[in-house]
Amino acid sequence: MRHLRHLLAFCTVIFFISSCNNDDDTPSQNGLIGDWLVVKVMNKKGNSTIYNAYTIENATATISFRNDGVVEFRSCNKGEGYFEDNDNNISISKLFITELNCPFNETIISSNLSGEYLIDGNTLKITSNLDADLILTRTDLD
Repeated sequence: MRHLRHLLAFCTVIFFISSCNNDDDTPSQNGLIGDWLVVKVMNKKGNSTIYNAYTIENATATISFRNDGVVEFRSCNKGEGYFEDNDNNISISKLFITELNCPFNETIISSNLSGEYLIDGNTLKITSNLDADLILTRTDLD
């Protein structure tokens, strides 16, 4: 009987040790929060689904979504605004970007943007209500 108790105690300890996983300690890279590099802008033609897609080359335009609801745009100019995330629907407000001294057009996001977003791995696509949709890639991976 004594051996059975020791065996039961040993099995219990092994069970608890094996159920601990270091994956629980790593932060999730899923979700909108973090730094994203703008890699493509797809211009819409009216209300049609035809896109004139072009890739931003030699540019470092970054959009950062923070936990406190602030969104930042950084490139050769800087903009800051606010965003709300509601079940893969995003609303960005008060983000103003200018075109001063830049190698590419920085009027990607103006006063207000709303639309749906989809995260697939490290790629974020924002389908917006404006004249352009955005493709971004996560830059804050460790």
